[in-house]
Amino acid sequence: MCYCVLMATAATKLEPADTRLVLLIRKSERRRIEKLARAENVSIAEIVRRSLATYESIESTLRKRHEEELMKATIEMLEAALTSVNESMAATFEKMDALHLELKKLEIA
Repeated sequence: MCYCVLMATAATKLEPADTRLVLLIRKSERRRIEKLARAENVSIAEIVRRSLATYESIESTLRKRHEEELMKATIEMLEAALTSVNESMAATFEKMDALHLELKKLEIA
């Protein structure tokens, strides 16, 4: 097991990190995060902060995409319902017109 102490904050980069986070990770994860930090020439804590920001961005994008898909499905259902109502009303009006003509014929006779 590897214990990693990180400075983390949910604020912007301009605000200094002021909260300590103790994080238990696997040795393989520790090696990966250290490798990333070296490659970027930043601290492990900065990698964690960037990861959090990326995660939030991805979550927001996925949530928005899901909401858009739900909205599209809702609109499609409403359009189908409206089409059905319009067809039903048209058929009803045709029947009413036919009945009206029949009544006129009966009045003349």
